[in-house]
Amino acid sequence: MIQRDYIMRMAEMVAKALAKVLHLKEEKRYDEALEEINLAGKELLGDDFKILKNLSDVDIIKWLFSGGNFDSKKCVSLSKLLMAEGEVFELMGDYKRGLIRYLQSLNLLNEAVTQNDQNGSAENLEMMKYLMNKTANERTK
Repeated sequence: MIQRDYIMRMAEMVAKALAKVLHLKEEKRYDEALEEINLAGKELLGDDFKILKNLSDVDIIKWLFSGGNFDSKKCVSLSKLLMAEGEVFELMGDYKRGLIRYLQSLNLLNEAVTQNDQNGSAENLEMMKYLMNKTANERTK
């Protein structure tokens, strides 16, 4: 029961942050959107968030396996934050950093679905499709 409450709070916190990021992106307040993503990441992962963003997706997945248990819900939440950051970078014209975040996000989401069938929701599969399109399109820019 406690773990379920934690998962629900985590999902709710990420959803609220992403809604705020969407609003800030619409207002072209990109620096504030990036700060909101960092705040949500810090709440989700502590100070590790800024470090994790600079690791390869393989190393992030290894970190998520630390302690012997893979936290697939945290992986999905992290994937959503990285995708949002990629979108902000793209809007700022920083296509290279956007592509890196999209690839990280896609690979994390793929790992979460692979590790736990419950993560194969329609929403997550749609997000994977979106990320595949983004990474294919960004590589041509």
